Amino acid sequence: PSSETPTGPSGSSVGTQTYEGDGYSLSYPASWTPSQPATGFVGGIISAPPAARQDGILPNINVVLEPLRLELSTDQYYLASKQTVAGMFAGFELVDQGRTRIDGQPARWMDYRWHSQGTALRQRQAYQVRGDTGYVITFTASPSAFEEHLGSQLIVEESFRIA
Repeated sequence: PSSETPTGPSGSSVGTQTYEGDGYSLSYPASWTPSQPATGFVGGIISAPPAARQDGILPNINVVLEPLRLELSTDQYYLASKQTVAGMFAGFELVDQGRTRIDGQPARWMDYRWHSQGTALRQRQAYQVRGDTGYVITFTASPSAFEEHLGSQLIVEESFRIA
């Protein structure tokens, strides 16, 4: 089966590790470090090596599992989330958006810039609904480090499996 998700640079041989979350699993670059978050719906955080820090931001990827009160399609969940993010994040600027597949099912993604307490950030979020849960995989980096580490997010998206 073909996938619409872009892959990393051809010929790249990134060693990966597997992270087993609550009801999901994913692969991530072996040089990154997983940690258990302390709060909310965040199921897991994976951070780049400390040397990757640029402009005060350590590139990281987190997975959110959001219990949904209403029955929503992936498209409905994505559009509602995009509207919420655009309204809450200072200086929100949509860079790009599109469709992909995660775990063989349709998914949506967006790439955007915003400012958190004066710090410039760039994020890519991938969205999918399965049953009564919304899954969001978010990659965060400084704008200057975004392209360099985007491949790590794509590895996570391609490998993400829901149990």
